[in-house]
Amino acid sequence: SRWQGSSHIDSGQKRLARLDKNTKEYVWTSVINNDIRAKLFSVNSFTVNSRTGRVFDFEEGRSVSFELEKDIDSRSITVLLESIDRYARTRLLREADLRSAVAVKFTAVEDSNGRLKKIRILKCRRNLDNL
Repeated sequence: SRWQGSSHIDSGQKRLARLDKNTKEYVWTSVINNDIRAKLFSVNSFTVNSRTGRVFDFEEGRSVSFELEKDIDSRSITVLLESIDRYARTRLLREADLRSAVAVKFTAVEDSNGRLKKIRILKCRRNLDNL
């Protein structure tokens, strides 16, 4: 196998990343979890044409990619767009106290340890009680 050792990504003077068998396992292992879950996320990017983007996971402290369910309702789209609008206004205009968190019902693609790699958004609402 080509991955017997490890490879490095360097940027001139410093090492940016090390790729090894653990990296390969993470990239190549995806577990589809169709259990429906709900939690709060903040939408920080959205590409309308591909119906994909990224959400910030408050519990994990990182962003996760998403795709929208094919038949998602219009209210979910409205809530998703409100979240990214509030996120952008907070980041770009420094407007205070704009809460961008929204409740998301989703299924997931996970790595072998159960860590989220990607979510499929089924529904969005302003709070968990309305899902």
